[in-house]
Amino acid sequence: MELLMETYQVPDYLARTAALFSGGNVGKAIKYASSEDFGKMKDDILHILKYIDEMQTYEVISGLKTLSISKNNIEDYIDLMLLWYRDILVYKATQDPELVLYKEELSYIREQAKKISYENINNIINAMEKAKIRLKANVNFDIAIELMLLKLKENCNG
Repeated sequence: MELLMETYQVPDYLARTAALFSGGNVGKAIKYASSEDFGKMKDDILHILKYIDEMQTYEVISGLKTLSISKNNIEDYIDLMLLWYRDILVYKATQDPELVLYKEELSYIREQAKKISYENINNIINAMEKAKIRLKANVNFDIAIELMLLKLKENCNG
C-alpha cells in the first residue's frame, strides 16, 4: 500500500484495495491500482457471486458473456472470485469480520457462509483452479468458463 502511494501516487483508498486484492503480489497490486477497469471488473464479479444461488442457469451463462468480453483479464476475474470464496471460508471458520477482504460485502459473505458447506466451498475453489488450468491449456474459453460457473451454481446451495 505504501509503495503504491509513495512510488506511484495512487490515492490511499485505491492503494488499500489494490494491495488487499493483490494477495501480497506487488506486480498485481500495481496492475490493479493502475487499471481503470479494476473497479468495474470487481463489480461484475460481485454481481454474479452475490446472486448466483438465486439466478437461473441461463442467467449464470449470460454472466459468461460479461466475462468473455475480457478474455485477456479472465485470470484476474477468477482470482477475484477465489478471494470471495476465501472470504466465505475464512468467515465460516472464524466468524471474524476483520479477516474478510470484501468488507463492504460482509452481509452477503455471512449469508453464504451459513449456506455453503466446507465441502462445497472446496468444490468451488477446485472448479476455479481447474478452469485456470483449462484456459492455459487453450481449451475453448466459453466451455471452460461455463463449466466453472455451473459448478459454482451447483455448489452454492449447501
